[in-house]
Amino acid sequence: MLSLALTLSFVCSGLFAATVIAVSLSHALKQVAPLRRALANCPQTQEYRYRVIETVTASDDGKVLALPVRARRTLPAVRDGLRAAA
Repeated sequence: MLSLALTLSFVCSGLFAATVIAVSLSHALKQVAPLRRALANCPQTQEYRYRVIETVTASDDGKVLALPVRARRTLPAVRDGLRAAA
């Protein structure tokens, strides 16, 4: 009798799990279909344009720099040795 009750319990649990999976899949497929259509209608490439208005540096205590920011020029390294005659 106990084995019949356990078997019936497992069968009912399996049927319930299968029903929940089937309902979840049907809801998921209904939500995926519009996304697939939107993806098919979407162009292959998209163009984005942006403009940098300000930059904030981590150094200098978060000082906001006004643009255009120009990079500092570095002096060429002085080489010891031969130099051109004047």
